[in-house]
Amino acid sequence: MSIPKEPRALMINIMYLVLTALLALNVSAEVLNAFKTVEKGIKNSKDAVNAKNDLIYETLVASVQADGREEKLVLIEKADKARKYRKEFTEYIKQWQGQIVEESGGIKQDKAGHDFFVGKKDVETTTRLLVNNGGGAEIEAKINEYRGKFLSLLDENVKADYEDKLTLQVEQPEDPTLDWPTSKFRKVPVQAVHTILTGFMADAYNCESTILDLLAKDLNKTDFKIDEFEAMAVSESKFLLSGKQFHADIFLGARSSTITPEVYLGNHTAAVKRIEAPDGGAVRFESLKALPESEMPLTNAEQIDVDAQGRAVYDVTASGSRTVQGVMKVEVPNTEPQQYDFYPFEFEYETFEAGSVVISPTAMNVLYIGVDNPVEIQAGNANPSTVSASGCGIRRADGPGKYVAKPAGAPRQESIVVNGRSNEGDAVTGQKEFRVKRIPDPYMFFGGKKAGGIPAAVARGQQGIIAKNDDFVFALRYNIVSFDMIYAPRSGPVVVEPSTSNRFTSGQQTILGRLRGGDRLFFSKVKVRLPDGTTREVGGNFTII
Repeated sequence: MSIPKEPRALMINIMYLVLTALLALNVSAEVLNAFKTVEKGIKNSKDAVNAKNDLIYETLVASVQADGREEKLVLIEKADKARKYRKEFTEYIKQWQGQIVEESGGIKQDKAGHDFFVGKKDVETTTRLLVNNGGGAEIEAKINEYRGKFLSLLDENVKADYEDKLTLQVEQPEDPTLDWPTSKFRKVPVQAVHTILTGFMADAYNCESTILDLLAKDLNKTDFKIDEFEAMAVSESKFLLSGKQFHADIFLGARSSTITPEVYLGNHTAAVKRIEAPDGGAVRFESLKALPESEMPLTNAEQIDVDAQGRAVYDVTASGSRTVQGVMKVEVPNTEPQQYDFYPFEFEYETFEAGSVVISPTAMNVLYIGVDNPVEIQAGNANPSTVSASGCGIRRADGPGKYVAKPAGAPRQESIVVNGRSNEGDAVTGQKEFRVKRIPDPYMFFGGKKAGGIPAAVARGQQGIIAKNDDFVFALRYNIVSFDMIYAPRSGPVVVEPSTSNRFTSGQQTILGRLRGGDRLFFSKVKVRLPDGTTREVGGNFTII
């Protein structure tokens, strides 16, 4: 284009060039604003991962300390190193961000009070510092250094599977003629470089998360530690006739202080194999190993409480002889789907009427707040029409001796008091103290599972999450009022999407549609309203397979 000599034409051309430049600047501003929005999302995801990392770390430390074995302290040492490496790397990147912003003009506030980079469009400062002066090569070396440090925390048997999950790494440029600093930072505006560096910090947080997840799994793989022994003597009968022989099994019992098995009473199924003693001694049973919970070898199962010393409390109501069957249920660590070992047992007892009051719960040996607890009361020789009961919110139910206790308020010890009179006019009184407890927390279920691996196709087909507790003696209705879904893909930023019900929002459905093998889904702050009026928080985490 020739340059006009006439001043008016020259001015028109200059104004045209200025307008073209302004249009170009407007496009650049939109792109830079997009980078700013992306960086905000990365920071939010980083904060969510950091909160999850803090929770896993605190749980890991508490579990290792409770375990007490010195060989498990290495898990805390590795966790501390992962957090140290992440902190060192992110502080290093923050220094570069600060230097770039400072040398490009610093930070100011707009009329609305929002911070912005004065030189956000500046491409010369980033090119000078990161390309010409070697800053980008230094960052590249630092990324490789800390990737190596994170890799050193992986055991050799899992390194091949988890190497790709450590997202802090230097990706080779698409143009083989360019080195990494040039392809990444040459002629890139300050705002965009700041976002890129924030992404590197998010990768470091994800590396820390991967290490902590593996350490938590390593702790769960630990075999049960047999650390307590006790001489046991179990007699065949507590009642003997004069002149008869006394028979008892005397043996050394071993147990682990780190686990408390669940104990259930009911009726043995055909899967339980009895071992009859040849000399007429106590009957024994074969244990059943690594079964799903649905194959518990017991019908009409009812869980009973076991204290820290492994002693169970079982209340009886009927007189005469009775045989009781049950199983001990022990979780098998690191099995997917979850497996359990079952240890059958059997014992006999004999009761008799003593003319005094007997009070015992028919569904459990504690009373739960906010629900109807069935209670059966036998008042010896008292006339049934004179019997009354008080305490623990107790009231009569249909049937002789049938009552329902519905305590309210806080957990405590409280007694049920019974009064009555015999046909002869004698007073018949008694009381029994109960532990009033809160309903246990429910479990969160996603696709029919509490946690662990779930196929992507199954996950995509879900409409929401539910809360239930199949282990609890009562079938209760649980209402999920809100929850957060945290999506941690194999690579890329973590996404947090909330819901104000148990149903998935459109944003959460979009996340489910993007799931692929190796991604992680966390459900946090799952608030569940229980029948006792309380709201509890539960959660779960899943690996997409």
